[in-house]
Amino acid sequence: MNELDLQTPGGGASAIIIFLVLGLLIMGIMHWRRQAMGRKSAILFTLRCMIIALVCIALMRPEQVHKENINRDPAIVILYDDTESMTTEDIIDGKHVISRNAWVEQIKSKNIWQPFEDEYKLYTEKLSDYSYDKVSEQNGSNLYEALQAIEKQYLNLRVLVIIGDGDYNLGSSPLKAVGSYRTRKVKIFGIGTGSKKFLPDLILKVDQVPSYCLLNEHVSISFTVQSYLERDIKTTITLKNTNGRNVKKDIFIPAGEMSSDSFLWKASRLGNQHLTIELPVQENELFEENNKSKMRINVRQEILNVLLVDSLPRWEYRFLKNALSRDPGIKVHSLLMHPGLARGGGKDYIKAFPVEKDKISKYDVVFIGDVGIGESELSKKDLEAVAGIVKQQGSGLVFLPGRRGRIHSFENTVFEEMLPVLMDRSKKKGMNFTSEMKIKLTRMGSEHLLTMLANNANRNKTLWKNLPGFYWNAGILKAKPGTDVLAVHGTIRNQWGLLPLLVTQSYGNGNILFMGTDSAWRWRRGVEDTYHYRFWAQVVRWMAHARHLSHKQGLRLFYSPEKISQGDTVKFQATVMDSHGFPVSDDMVKLKIISGEKNSSVIQLKEQPGGWGLYSAEHKITDIGNLLYILESKKTANSIEAEIMVKGKKLERLGQPARLTKLKELSDLTNGHYENYPQYQSVIDTISELPEEEFIIRRIALWAKWWWGMLIMLIYSCYWILRKIWGLV
Repeated sequence: MNELDLQTPGGGASAIIIFLVLGLLIMGIMHWRRQAMGRKSAILFTLRCMIIALVCIALMRPEQVHKENINRDPAIVILYDDTESMTTEDIIDGKHVISRNAWVEQIKSKNIWQPFEDEYKLYTEKLSDYSYDKVSEQNGSNLYEALQAIEKQYLNLRVLVIIGDGDYNLGSSPLKAVGSYRTRKVKIFGIGTGSKKFLPDLILKVDQVPSYCLLNEHVSISFTVQSYLERDIKTTITLKNTNGRNVKKDIFIPAGEMSSDSFLWKASRLGNQHLTIELPVQENELFEENNKSKMRINVRQEILNVLLVDSLPRWEYRFLKNALSRDPGIKVHSLLMHPGLARGGGKDYIKAFPVEKDKISKYDVVFIGDVGIGESELSKKDLEAVAGIVKQQGSGLVFLPGRRGRIHSFENTVFEEMLPVLMDRSKKKGMNFTSEMKIKLTRMGSEHLLTMLANNANRNKTLWKNLPGFYWNAGILKAKPGTDVLAVHGTIRNQWGLLPLLVTQSYGNGNILFMGTDSAWRWRRGVEDTYHYRFWAQVVRWMAHARHLSHKQGLRLFYSPEKISQGDTVKFQATVMDSHGFPVSDDMVKLKIISGEKNSSVIQLKEQPGGWGLYSAEHKITDIGNLLYILESKKTANSIEAEIMVKGKKLERLGQPARLTKLKELSDLTNGHYENYPQYQSVIDTISELPEEEFIIRRIALWAKWWWGMLIMLIYSCYWILRKIWGLV
């Protein structure tokens, strides 16, 4: 249906236009009569009238109106959510609790859409048909894709009814698909299924644990328990091991809150150790499957190489050397360098700093004591060698300053950049005390593996408070940005707060630790080696962890993140050494990935500058399960294998509250109607009250078209041309 619509300006504007038209018409007639009403004057008068008429009509803004009936064979599409989240049991049906899916099936059996069969064409769709994720190879909920596909498929669509919990975990927000529905005047109606809040439940979550550890190493396994119960819970959580040794821990979980704690597990047996953390099921708790978490840790027996460099054999150095030498998992080399004195000698001592790349590369951790740059001490080349293995090869570096203040000689060197703290130049010799000072753990330090000397965070804090203190600390201003402060001075502070004494930071592929006191050896008082040996053993193993993910025959493979989930982008790095331990350059290094029976894929690692034999590449993990990685070096003809467990990401989660607000927003934006499942009849009634016919009206503004202005200009041009020809100008 086409119509012409003239919009008349209101009030005084209309009167002015009418008065102007009449005035110009009268003046034109009078002028025509004065010209003896000849044929030429009549033509010019007519052209003037046409120009005036077109201008006046334009002022009235004429529009051509197209009216289209959009309800020819109108359709109603019912979109049922049949994804896994709909199996959540949180709908109260009388005295029973049923799943969301079960309620939907009840609605289907009632055939509530039958009254619309005479007036509409009825279609049904399932959300799962639009929700397959190729990356995870599992179904999720892609409400956005479903809305887009349905709108394109059903050209005569008038009503879309969505019955579900509103959950979506794939694609964009469904609100982005509303625009085309509004344009076509398609109404969305929602019937929400599920509860708006969590049902009674306890949810156990375990933080990532390392994929491997060394024999007799302590591993901290942190966990949290989220309570959705209305009462406080006192219970016992259990860590079960394949060797039959179970560890129990009493925990308190406040109502509706989260409780965190950790197990400290000692790796006492070699091989793959399967661990399980179990939380007892409480009365009225609806979901039992999230009360248990399983993990696997591979326990190895390896020797870690440590380089200990200092000047004088102070007490800190002596007891540290003894602790490292007596650890069966550590091989220590010591170097004493002091101006004016001969180099220290004896078992496990070396005479010169191993600056060559083939010699320095074998060390997993380097300790730098109270020694600096100068004659008979370290050189800038030595520092660059240490920086190279830390940054490129993932080694660890520990700074242990002393009373000589030689740490200040590292200014304007690579070590100044690597220090996690800013040193106080006004206190180069440090700070001495006549009474015993205490070291205080920060919140992070109370739970960090390096400082974990007890079985949980609270006991750990108490233990550190009771450790023997110190009488000297280095002059420190503050920790650098991006570092982790594990412990601070118990009393001394400056404008930045308490002085940081135990600070860590990452540097390239490795880690750095700064310890600002020289009195850790005093922790042996009354307990001998209990805490002193354990602390330094944890430091060495924590710093060497990345380098020993997989290594053999001069090849070393490490990757980040260590615990990999499906869809993660993993950074793989490899170091390649020849038979003499020297880094290999210009090599072709490949990583082959084999996943079950599927075809294998190969990625090539790119050499990193610096000459440290470091090669790296990034790869997105799409498969799940046990993946076999084979690293191959063309120059050395060596290869190593590493088995990596990839966890699948669960798209659909049970027990989560329904996202009913999204369904309501979709309905509101399209002038539809939403109700929760008990009031579903209200939605049906609203659909039945829709008018039988509905139109799409399109307006075309004629006065704004280009040809309207061109017509006026054409007539005006003809008018002046004729006047010229007839000699009237």
